[in-house]
Amino acid sequence: LWVNEAKDLPPKKRYYCEVHLDVAEPWESPPNAPVKQSTEDLEELAQAMVVVLQEIILHLFRDEDPKKKRHSKDDSILHPLGKIKGRAYQEKWYPIVPYKPPGTSTAKDQVGPQASLRVKAKFKILKILPIERYKEFAEYITVNYVDMCSSLEPLLNVREKEELAGALVHVLQSIGKAKISDWFLNVQEFLIDLGSAEVQRLGENEALIFRENTLATKAIDEYMKLVGQKYLIDTLGDFIARLYNGGENCEVDPLKCSASDLPINQRHLKETCADVVKRITDMQDSFPAELNEIFSSWVSDYIGHRLISASLFLRFLCPAILSPSLFGLTQAYPETNTLRSLTLTAKVIQNLANFTL
Repeated sequence: LWVNEAKDLPPKKRYYCEVHLDVAEPWESPPNAPVKQSTEDLEELAQAMVVVLQEIILHLFRDEDPKKKRHSKDDSILHPLGKIKGRAYQEKWYPIVPYKPPGTSTAKDQVGPQASLRVKAKFKILKILPIERYKEFAEYITVNYVDMCSSLEPLLNVREKEELAGALVHVLQSIGKAKISDWFLNVQEFLIDLGSAEVQRLGENEALIFRENTLATKAIDEYMKLVGQKYLIDTLGDFIARLYNGGENCEVDPLKCSASDLPINQRHLKETCADVVKRITDMQDSFPAELNEIFSSWVSDYIGHRLISASLFLRFLCPAILSPSLFGLTQAYPETNTLRSLTLTAKVIQNLANFTL
């Protein structure tokens, strides 16, 4: 949960929020609970510990006196959790409800009538069973994953494909580490086979390979984020920081910059793109071994270079340059000039990966 912005609050005041979780069924540990319990007892205990949350309450406080341990509560907003669904974050403005102190009939008038907070949140409930319960399902996946994906592919929309692909990647990654299946399959084999099936499906339409929203592309996207985060930071982290702090103008559209600035901006863009390419080539020894195994399996194919460029560059490196905050490279949102530089740089690198430059 993020509180990103507030509006219609009195100026020259400092505010902070407290997050309160409304628990519909609070759980308390049973008295004199034994230290050692059977698997069945532990499962029952886990079920009893499930806390049902119905809403989040954000209390807004005004920081009046730094010496006070407790500051004045102004207002609060109610955030129903039942309306937050799906894997994506939901962001909207919520009106602030004036706070009414106990024993009073009216609320304090501390904020404007349009006062609200912009909140971004995601809510998810997971039920986790003992690992033995997943053995049969794990064995089914490790044997029938290609047929299963082929059967489900036409029935799912893009969001559902993203959820299923992400779940399969994490499940197979866990199966390999926990060894809960007698049929051992690592996630790299799974992705290699999905990529090969994608090639066979598209046939001679090599321009479309890994450019559609399929289970294969979504699974590879998820795995690159899973194992490639450190590589991404090592490769692009300093570059993103420099671009955020430098303020160099890379605008090369004649309609958006003056004729005198155009040659300078072109040089800036060329230097920026050259810096990215150099960082990528210099970090090849730090490339994740797991991804190297997958991409190496495609090299022998006559379209292997397109598979690699369409996955690594178009679905990982270029999106990270375009939206660095979504890939953990920074938290700040770029200024207009920086955002434009990121966009142009990502476009140039993407064209290089498409073999169009």
